[in-house]
Formats: sequence, structure tokens, C-alpha cells
Amino acid sequence: MILHKKYFLLLLLLLTSKAFTGQNLQLSTYAEVSVVTYGPGEALFEKFGHTAVRIKDPLLRLDLVYNYGIFDTSEADFYVNFTKGFMKYKLVRYPFKNSVESYQQDKRWIKQQVLNLTVKEKNQIFGFLEQNAQPKNASYYYDPFFDNCSTKPKNILFSALEDKIILNDNFIVAKKTIRQLMNSELHWNTWGSLGINIALGNRLDRVATPQEYAFLPDYVFKILAASKVKRNEKLEDLVLKTETILDYEEKVPTSDKLSPFLVFFLLSILGFFLTITDYKNATRRDG
Repeated sequence: MILHKKYFLLLLLLLTSKAFTGQNLQLSTYAEVSVVTYGPGEALFEKFGHTAVRIKDPLLRLDLVYNYGIFDTSEADFYVNFTKGFMKYKLVRYPFKNSVESYQQDKRWIKQQVLNLTVKEKNQIFGFLEQNAQPKNASYYYDPFFDNCSTKPKNILFSALEDKIILNDNFIVAKKTIRQLMNSELHWNTWGSLGINIALGNRLDRVATPQEYAFLPDYVFKILAASKVKRNEKLEDLVLKTETILDYEEKVPTSDKLSPFLVFFLLSILGFFLTITDYKNATRRDG
């Protein structure tokens, strides 16, 4: 199976370290659980950015990233399936430093939010991720809006904290539909944007709830920043600290060189030319 170039080395490293399993490990009091947000890239499936979970424990000498965004770009009709959301993704864990190296190569920014969690909550999340990363559990059917590599980390965290977490929706400055949110990350004059908008139909045309904004990594970041957690009857920030790991300018969406507008414009010119030629040659007849 041929993987997207940036994931081949990561999976190779994973396979060479199969002996590691965190199922029987307990994180120490020095452990950190972070949600990592990655900036957008050049390919269609990178335009929205990415979200993952980082587990770091200096005492256990662990520094792993749990990535729900692994897939095979060599599959038949990959991009058609991507626009429709009919794909299998999987969770893979690997050394965090390799993730940084990959995004550094692509000049994409990385930020992490270290979470305000108890040791018990950290171990609950760690245990869930380790169990979920086992080969028999790792695959899932991807939905680009309701079950993707961005919603997964947010849902795991909210599930672990249950009724302790309080989401403040002040990150929403204007009510937007799912389609509007999606299109804010894409250039309108691209085949990817055209294909996604056509393929996914009118299910995108309802106003998104605050939770549904989480299909976009930027909004997972905002959701966590706006959230509170109950600690001893007091409300505390869910995010202890925010750190920039790689600082690159955000990649701005651009139109395709052979864009839909250009192709349709050329076709209309061709159609106009053929019509005029037909008229001049008197080959068109009324009635």
C-alpha cells in the first residue's frame, strides 16, 4: 500500500517500534496532554489544516502524537471519495518529533494547547487512545463534517470530561452554515471546491451548531480556548497554556492554474465562435 509521502516514514517508524504498547502504562504527574493544531497545506485534503493529540511524559520518556488522519492516496478514485466522504481513515501513533519534521518540511505552522486535566483524566485519555490505536480498532469511516480527524480529538476530550466541561460559544461571531464554514477554507475557483460543493449537496446548507464547528481544526482550537472545566466547584480555563511549535505564515488558498472559471470561459468562447461560424455559413435553419 502506497501512502502519501509524508506518512510513509511515520508508518515505517511505527512498524519498527511495534514492541511499544502503552496499554499497561500509567502516566505520571508530570505528563501533559495537548491538542495540536496544524496549519493548512497545498493539497486539497490539507487545505483545512489538521488536529491531533500529543501525549508527553518526561518521566516515562514518552512524546507521542495520535493522528486520526492517516489514509492511502493511491486508492482508486481517492479524490472522488474524498469529496463525497466515503473513505476509511485510521488512527496511528508515532513520535511527535517526526510530525514536527514533516510539517517543517512543508512550512506549515504548528500550535499546541496544553490541557488542564487531572492525572486520572490524562490516563483515561491515554488509555483510550492506546486502545483505539490497536490495529483491530484503528480504522474508521471518515465523514468530512461530523466524524473526521478534527472532530475525533475534541470528542474524546469532551467524553473524558463528561459534565465537567462547559463550552462557551463566544467564538462564534456570526451564524454560518456548514457550507459557508467549509468554503472559507477553500478558494472558490478550484476544482476541489466545485467538486465538494456539488457532491455533498444541500446537507451543508443549515446553520452549524457550536459543536459542529469542530470539523475545522481552527475552530477546535477556538472551542478549546473558549471552554471551561469545573474544578472543586470553580470554573477554570480548559487550556493551561498555548505554545507555538512551528511559526510559518499561513498558506493562503489560491485558484487552480487550469481553473473552472478559465475552462468554462474558454468553452463559452468556443461555443460563441462555433455559433457565429455556423451562422455565417448559413448552416443554421429556422423551424
